Amino acid sequence: MVDGEFVQLPIRTVDTGYGIERFTWISQGTVSCFHAVYGPLLDKLIRMVGLTDIDWKLVEQVSRYSGIMNLEKGSSRLSARSSVAKVLGVDVKELDEALTPLESAFAVIDHTKSLAFILAEGVIPSNVREGYLARLLFRRTYKLLRLLNAEDKLAEILEAQIEYWSEDYPHLKEMQDTIMEMLAIEEEKFRQTLRRGSELVRQFSKELISKGKSTFPKEKLVEFYDSHGLPPEIVKEVAEAQGVKVEVPDDFYMMIASRHVSAPMKEEAVPAQLEKAIEGLPPTKLLFYEDQHMRSFDARVLKVIDGVYVVLDRTAFYGAGGGQLSDTGYLEFDGQKARVVDVLRVGPILVHKIEGPAPREGSEVRGEVDWERRLALMRYHTATHILLGAARRVLGNHVWQAGAQKEPEYARLDITHYKRITPEQLHEIERLANEVVVKDIPVEAKWMPREQAERTYGFRLYQGGVVPGRDIRVIRIGDWDVEACGGTHCRSTGEVGLIKVVHTERIQDGVERLVFTAGLQTLKTAQKWEALLHRLSEIIGAPVSDLERAASQVLAQLREARREVSRLSKLLARYEARELLEKAQTINGVKIVTEVMKDATTEHLIEVASEAVSQEPNSVIVLIRYEKSANFVIMAGAEAVNKGVDAGRIASEAAKPLGGRGGGRKDFAQGGGPNVQAVKEALERARTMIIKEVVGR
Repeated sequence: MVDGEFVQLPIRTVDTGYGIERFTWISQGTVSCFHAVYGPLLDKLIRMVGLTDIDWKLVEQVSRYSGIMNLEKGSSRLSARSSVAKVLGVDVKELDEALTPLESAFAVIDHTKSLAFILAEGVIPSNVREGYLARLLFRRTYKLLRLLNAEDKLAEILEAQIEYWSEDYPHLKEMQDTIMEMLAIEEEKFRQTLRRGSELVRQFSKELISKGKSTFPKEKLVEFYDSHGLPPEIVKEVAEAQGVKVEVPDDFYMMIASRHVSAPMKEEAVPAQLEKAIEGLPPTKLLFYEDQHMRSFDARVLKVIDGVYVVLDRTAFYGAGGGQLSDTGYLEFDGQKARVVDVLRVGPILVHKIEGPAPREGSEVRGEVDWERRLALMRYHTATHILLGAARRVLGNHVWQAGAQKEPEYARLDITHYKRITPEQLHEIERLANEVVVKDIPVEAKWMPREQAERTYGFRLYQGGVVPGRDIRVIRIGDWDVEACGGTHCRSTGEVGLIKVVHTERIQDGVERLVFTAGLQTLKTAQKWEALLHRLSEIIGAPVSDLERAASQVLAQLREARREVSRLSKLLARYEARELLEKAQTINGVKIVTEVMKDATTEHLIEVASEAVSQEPNSVIVLIRYEKSANFVIMAGAEAVNKGVDAGRIASEAAKPLGGRGGGRKDFAQGGGPNVQAVKEALERARTMIIKEVVGR
C-alpha cells in the first residue's frame, strides 16, 4: 500500500500464514516448536549458553496453556505472563525468571538461523534497506547473548547453524568463510558502538537528573538505536545505573523494523500533461531491441504535445532506464531538423523531447541517433556486466549490484561489500574484466518467459532489481554473467575496449562504488594521467621514471623544513612571551597581558600564551589576531586560576563586541567574531573582567 492505495507487486505470491513449523511440532509432539525444528542443535545451544537447570515440565505446561489462551490484541508481555501464571497457580515473578533465559535462547537460535541464510544470500549489514534488518538481527542476537553472559559464543553458534542446515542448503557451506568474516567485522563495529554509545547515555541520563526528571523518554530510545546503534536493553542497563528509569516497549524491534521498510521504487516523474495527452495511443515499437546497432529509421508522428514532445509509432531512440541515459540525436522532416534531447518512458510509450521545429501529426520523419554517444553508452553498459562478474569472482558471491549509472565519458557501478576493496583486489578485478574483453565473448540478448529464466539462471538475474512483466529480456555473456536487463549492449565483449577503474569510494556502509572508463575514454584518461606525470616531472625536476624517488626526497625535505619551522616558532614564542610579561600590568600579584598580534596564526597565539603562563603561573594572557575576522586566545596560569580567574567566562564576554562567541575552561579559552573594528574594545573588556576577578570583584 502506497499513500493509502494498493499497488500491484511485480511478483505476486500467496501468503497463507499456515506456519509450517507448527505442523512439524504437532506431528512430533515435542515440548516446543523449537525442539521440533532445531532438534539436537537446540540442545547444543542450551549447553553452550549454560542453561542447565531448565524445568521442562513447566515449559510444557506453559506451551499447552499459552496455545489455548485468547489474549486481547495489544496485550503486553507481562499481562500475558500473568495470565499463564494464574492458570498454572505459580508466582508470576518466579515464572518470568524461569522462562526468560530460555526464551532468549529460543530467540537466539531463530535469529542466528536467519542471519546465516540472509548473509549467505549476500545481504550486507548496514543502516539502509535490507542491510538494516540484517544489522538489527545481529544486534538483537548479540544483546540476548549478552544477557545470557554468552556473547562470546555467537560465532560458534552461527557455525553450528551452517553445519546443521548445509546438507539441505549447500550454499551455506560455500559461503561460510564470507559469513564468518562479515560477522567478525560486525561484532567489532558493535563493540565500538557500545563503548561510544554508553557514554552518550550516561551523559543524557545526568542531564535528565539535573532537570529533575527520572524517566527516560521513549522517543530517545528510538533515537539511540537509530542514530547510535544502541539496543534499548543496553540503554536501560546504563541509564538505570545512573538512577533513570527506562521502560522498553514490548514491540520495540517491530517498531524499529517498520520504520526502515523500503518504500516502493518510484519511476522518474513525467510531466502530468504527457500522461493525459498520450492516453489511447498504441505502444511504441522499440526498434533498438530488434537491432541494437540501428542508427537511423523512418517513423510516423502519432502525437505532438506543446510543440516539445513527439510520439512516434516506432523508434530506435533508447529511453532512459536501467542506469543508462536516453539517446539523443535528430528528427528530420520536410527539409527541417529538430534535436532530440531526451526520451521519456510513459508506460509502453516513448516520448521524444525536442528542441527546434516540431513535425506535423501524421507526417513521416527520419530519426538519426547520435551514434558515438550511443556506442559509448553501450560499451559502458556491457562493461558494467563484465565488471560485476569480475567483482563477484574476486570479492565473493555476496556481491550484488546496488546501483549503476552510465554516462558517455564514464560509468559507475555500486556493489555490496562489507569492507573496503584493497588495491590488490582492485587490480585483480581489472585483470579479470579485461581478460573477458580480450576473449571477445558474444553478448546474447533474448526474451524469455520469467519462470523459465528464473529456473535456468536463478535470482541472480535481478542485479538491478526485479523487473516487471511475464517475459523478461536476458543479457548473457557466455558463462561470465547473465542478467535481466533492458539496456543496449555491444555484440561482443571485444567491442568494449580496455576497462579501467579510475576511482573507488565507500558511499555508505556496505556499498562500494567503482568509477570506471571503457574503450577510447580509457585512452583519453591514460593520456590525461600521462600529461599530469610529465607536469609533475617538470615541477620536481626529475624524469618520470625517477618520480617516486624524487617525490620521496622532496617530502623528506619538506618534513625537515616543517620541523625547523616548528623549532624556530617555539623559540620565537619564548622570546615574545618574555617581552609580553615584561610590559604586563600587575594587579594583586597577577600579571595581565592584553596584546594584538595582527598577522600571527591562532596556533602561534596559543604557543605564545602557553609559553607565557609556563614562565609565569601567576599570569593571564589575552592575545588577539584579525584579518577578515578576529580570533583571540585567553590563558590563565595555575596560580591565577586559584585566585578566581575564569578564562572561559572572560572569553564569553570579550567576544560580544566582536559579534561572535567565546568560551572554554578556566585555564584556556578561545573566541572571535566578524567585527574586526571592535578588537580594542574586546581586549579592554577582557582586561576589565580580569581585574575584577583578581581583586575579588
